[in-house]
Amino acid sequence: MILSGETCCDTVNICDCGIETQAIEQCPCECVISEEEHLQFVQLAATLQDSVLHAWRLHLKAKKYSSHVILEEYYDEAFDIIDGLIEHYQGICKCDIINKDAISCVSKIDEPYDYFTELKQYLMEFVNNPNNFNIRTNEIKSDIDDLLRLIDSTLYKLSNLTESKIKSFRDFVKDLDD
Repeated sequence: MILSGETCCDTVNICDCGIETQAIEQCPCECVISEEEHLQFVQLAATLQDSVLHAWRLHLKAKKYSSHVILEEYYDEAFDIIDGLIEHYQGICKCDIINKDAISCVSKIDEPYDYFTELKQYLMEFVNNPNNFNIRTNEIKSDIDDLLRLIDSTLYKLSNLTESKIKSFRDFVKDLDD
């Protein structure tokens, strides 16, 4: 699934607040999704979709079992969260945001911890930019918070849950004696 940069909010004569206008851009309230805001959501969705695919690729290339499992947990859970976020946005703007030209805003780093750190930074910048939200789209912040919680959990697991070094039988027995 790839997202579109096509505008979706340009043919309505009554905005969501009920005010009649000659063009939706003339609405005096904050309920209209601007072209720039829409394009930012297209980039966000493309980046998040790409995170699922990249996590899956990292999962398949993982050399440690713990990383393998942690990355699988991320892409399994993230898929539903991201799907919900995209459908939520499309329901708000009553449009499709599918486009083969949309690209991720996060580099495909091969080190999982570094990748998720960069993904989290991108999401934090997106959610804290007031230009990305208005009255209509503000509720999507909770969807992004769900994803941030998953990324925080993934980062914790990647940095703290690792396999121990394999010990020889002699070292194992010695450790039992201590």
